[in-house]
Amino acid sequence: MKTLLTLFVLLFSSSVVAGDDFTGKKIICGYIDNKSKETKMSGWEFISKNKVIEYPEETRYSYQETPTEIFVRAGLLSPITVVQINKDKLEVTLFIEVCQDSNCDVREVPVLYKEGQCKFSTNTDMQNALLEFEINLKINK
Repeated sequence: MKTLLTLFVLLFSSSVVAGDDFTGKKIICGYIDNKSKETKMSGWEFISKNKVIEYPEETRYSYQETPTEIFVRAGLLSPITVVQINKDKLEVTLFIEVCQDSNCDVREVPVLYKEGQCKFSTNTDMQNALLEFEINLKINK
């Protein structure tokens, strides 16, 4: 609970200390699910100091940085989702805030992508980068 409180204080605080500027960087994550054999993938293209495009949906969201984390906030109405990316491990966790009336509950979803399942991409076209990443996943399976 302390972690969740810290997360939301950082997200909504006007005095968040920024880390490195991620503008222009791309992160791709993925794995092949052992049970369904489906490829699970996501990507984030940081297009400005506070805007990111999430793939494969190509949806724009705002984000904030701390020296060790990136927080991508999706949604204005309940449920609100927050993607937390650890900059060092490139590990991705999801938090969901569900509000009814004035009562809000924050739930942490198990880690979406573990350390080693994400990488930085230098490909200029994010769709091509995702395709290459998926091909490499299947080849190295």
